[in-house]
Amino acid sequence: MVERTGLGEWAGQSLEELEACTAAHRGRVLDTVRVRAQFQARQSDQPRDRLGPPTDPVFRAAAIAADTFAALTLEPAEALSVSADWRGLPLAEIGLLRRHKNLTGHASRLVGLLPSGPARDRLVVWIDVRQRLP
Repeated sequence: MVERTGLGEWAGQSLEELEACTAAHRGRVLDTVRVRAQFQARQSDQPRDRLGPPTDPVFRAAAIAADTFAALTLEPAEALSVSADWRGLPLAEIGLLRRHKNLTGHASRLVGLLPSGPARDRLVVWIDVRQRLP
């Protein structure tokens, strides 16, 4: 059996190969892959660093909100509708809902920094929706 250490090396492997490797290494390799995948997912789900000057917190909050909205591929109502029976969904759809939950994790802290307006209103909706996502 080939020792696999990089996350990309696992792409395209069959379930049987992954199970055999997990059994042979008593889960150590799989746990390493899981930790790396979670780290990479967190990094790719974070709003980008278009934050503006640190002396203007409203601009920074607006930029973060804009980045967040740009990264979201579902509207709040659609996310709620899809998540109603999430346990019966394919893993890819559950992953999409989890990604939206991760992308909106900072919304409750961000909403207080924004002035009243459409961006703030949209964040308030996502804060409520986020609590219902898997």
